[in-house]
Amino acid sequence: MNLTKKNILIVDDDPHVLKSIARFLKKQGYTVSTAPGGQEALALMAKETQDLVLLDALMPEMDGIETLEIIRQRYPDVDVVMISALKEEVVARAALDMGAYEWLIKPFSMEQLDRTIFTTFLHHGRFEESSYP
Repeated sequence: MNLTKKNILIVDDDPHVLKSIARFLKKQGYTVSTAPGGQEALALMAKETQDLVLLDALMPEMDGIETLEIIRQRYPDVDVVMISALKEEVVARAALDMGAYEWLIKPFSMEQLDRTIFTTFLHHGRFEESSYP
């Protein structure tokens, strides 16, 4: 599996979350971009192709649900995994119904994140199951 060809955008208003997830994913071989909010993420997506967006649900100005809705309209082939400390099942269900593949509740382990990313790519045919280490 050639992870260096997989582009992942992390969108979160917490700089510590951005930094720790980005560091981990780069070590895993992914190409990583970060954005502190929905508007910045959409601007970046207009310039760079993304395979997956890790999207925080709770952000100021443009929240993750609103950002997800626009991503689904403009980039229907991009996978989205929501990440949030929010444990509201209604909001999580709405995000999944809108096309998010998964809802990860913070705090989550990097192993759990890695497995979720792999499962998301596998589900959408982006690489073979046998290629997972």
